[in-house]
Order: sequence, then structure tokens, then C-alpha cells
Amino acid sequence: WGQLLMKRRLERDIRDGLIAKGSKLHESDFLLGVHDLYRVGAIRYKLNDQGNFLDDRDGVAAPPFIELRALEQASRALENDPDNTSLDGREWLRMLIAPGGSLGGARPKASVADEHGHLWIAKFPSTRDDYDV
Repeated sequence: WGQLLMKRRLERDIRDGLIAKGSKLHESDFLLGVHDLYRVGAIRYKLNDQGNFLDDRDGVAAPPFIELRALEQASRALENDPDNTSLDGREWLRMLIAPGGSLGGARPKASVADEHGHLWIAKFPSTRDDYDV
């Protein structure tokens, strides 16, 4: 799921002229392109021993539980846009990439925070589901 989100963002950035044509994502991009708080597996990165962790920007918080429905709708809309051309696609990616960029697997999902700040993984229905999960 996280790789799909990042690939979709790259496609849009290339199409919009923000990144050079022919640019590709590497394995390190999938690891480093996620906010430090959301990296799954306790993997954190620094450029040196004294520096901050990479991508630890303030103000990028996990969405609260109350945004679950909006995140679910964005994930469904993104799945229903296989050509990645919808005018709202960039907004859907913005909503989903920070809280869902490091989460593997094919199912749409996002990290969300409860009222105490504890992180949870919310898994959403997929357009590929054969039955109600």
C-alpha cells in the first residue's frame, strides 16, 4: 500500500513537471520517504550521530480517529482511479501518504492516533475485496 501511494505521487510529480521525467523510486526512497513517527519496524535514520532523525518534521501528526471515514473515502477513491488522473488525486495522496506510506501489504490502511496519542493501524475496505472484510 505504501509503495503504491509513493509511486502514485511520483507519477503526478513527473506529470506536473515537479520532478524530471524518467525519475524512479529506489528501495531507500520507500524507507526514507516516510515521516519518522510512522516508520514501521522500529527503523530510524540519521545522517550522523548528533543529528535529528530524518523526516521528523513537527506538525505532521497522525490523523485522529475522527478522520477515519475521510481516510477510508480517500483510499477508496484512489483505488477507483487506476490511471491516477483524478483532479482530487493529489489531495487523496496528501491525506494518505504520511499516515500510510510505510505500511506494507496490499490492503488500504493508515496510521491514526487515539485521544491519548497512541498509534493504531486502520485497515480499510478495498475495491478488490470479494467479500465484506
